[in-house]
Amino acid sequence: MLLRKKILMWSLLVSILGFVGLAFGEALFWFSGMVPPQTTLVEDDRLGWVLTDAPDHTPKADETRPTVVVLGDSFTAPGGFIHAASKVLEESGCSLHFVNLGVHGYGQMQQWKSWTVFGAAHKPDHVLLAAFLWNDLGDNLNDIYYSYTAHVNRPEMRIIDKTVQIKDKSTFDILPDSLLENSHLARGIEFLYFNIFSPYHNYGHPKAWGDFYLKQEPPRATEGYAVYKEILRRLAEDVQKKGSNLAILSFDNGFTVLPETLKEAADLIADKNMPYSLEDLDIDRPQNRSRQIVAELGLPFLDGTKALRATSEPSYGPGLSGHFTPAGDQAIGLLIADHLKQQGLCPSIADNAPATVPQPPLPNAL
Repeated sequence: MLLRKKILMWSLLVSILGFVGLAFGEALFWFSGMVPPQTTLVEDDRLGWVLTDAPDHTPKADETRPTVVVLGDSFTAPGGFIHAASKVLEESGCSLHFVNLGVHGYGQMQQWKSWTVFGAAHKPDHVLLAAFLWNDLGDNLNDIYYSYTAHVNRPEMRIIDKTVQIKDKSTFDILPDSLLENSHLARGIEFLYFNIFSPYHNYGHPKAWGDFYLKQEPPRATEGYAVYKEILRRLAEDVQKKGSNLAILSFDNGFTVLPETLKEAADLIADKNMPYSLEDLDIDRPQNRSRQIVAELGLPFLDGTKALRATSEPSYGPGLSGHFTPAGDQAIGLLIADHLKQQGLCPSIADNAPATVPQPPLPNAL
C-alpha cells in the first residue's frame, strides 16, 4: 500500500513538473520572438502603417489611389524601404496605396502563397517581389523547418523527372501539424532542431549559401536557379490573370557591397574548412543569374545591388546577417519610387505614361 502511494506521489510530481515545463517552454518561445507569429501580418499605409493579421485585414473598398502589393522577407517586412519609397513619392506629389506582405524568413514559395491567399484580394495595380538572394535561393530548395503560419504554409518545389513540380507537404516535419499550428514550443523545437542539425538551414554556414556563388555552378545551384525561375513564372502568371503586373527587386548579402563584410565571409569559409576559397567565388553570380532569369520571363528587373553600391554611406548593418541601414533603405526606396513612376502609377508627374505597362506573354515552360 505504501509503495503504491509513493508511486502515485512520484507520478503526480512528474506530471506537475512536466506541465510546468511545457508552460515555461510555451512562454519562453512566445516572449523570445524566436519563432514566427501564427499568422501573416499586413502593413497598410491606409491604416497609418498599422500592422494587422492578414486573415482579419479588409482589402480596399473605397481606396482611390493606385495600389501596390509588396512581397518579401525580413528586408521588406514592416518599415524600411517601403516607407522610404512612399515618402519619396509623397514628396513628389504622388500618393500610392501600399500593402506590405513582407514576412521575416519567407522565401519565394511562401511569397507566392501569400499573394494567392492575401495579396490578390487587394486587386493591386502593381505587384513588387523583393528577392534577397543570399538565403532565398537556398530557402526555395529547403524543406520547411518550422511552421510560419497555419494560413501560409510553404509548399515545396523540386525538380522531378527534369520538370519543376510542387510537393504540397514537407517531408521533414518532426512534429504533427496540429502541434505546429497551435504551439510556440512545438515550432521552437523544430526551429532549433533544423538550425542545429541541418547546415542548409544555418546561414552562418557557407554550405547554406556558398554553392550559389561558385564560378563553376554545382547541381544544387542549378536546381536553385531553376526553381527560382519557375516560382517567378507561375507567380507572374497568377498576377497577370488578376489584371496586374509583376516586377522583381533583386539584391544580395552585404558582402556583395561592403569590403569588410566580404572579408568576414572569407574568414567564415576558411573557418568552416570549405573545399573552396574566396577566389573560387563570383559574388555577383546570383544577381547576374537573377537578372538573366527575370529578363527571360519578360519582367521588369530592379537592380538593388547597383543602387546600394552607389550610396556613399554604409548600406548594410554589420555582419553577414546585417539588414539595411537607413541609407540602404533610402537607396532602395528611391529605386522603387522611380520604377513606379515609370510604370505610369503617378500620371500627374509622369510624361504621359500609360496607366499600366503591358508585359509580354509568359513562356509556358521553364
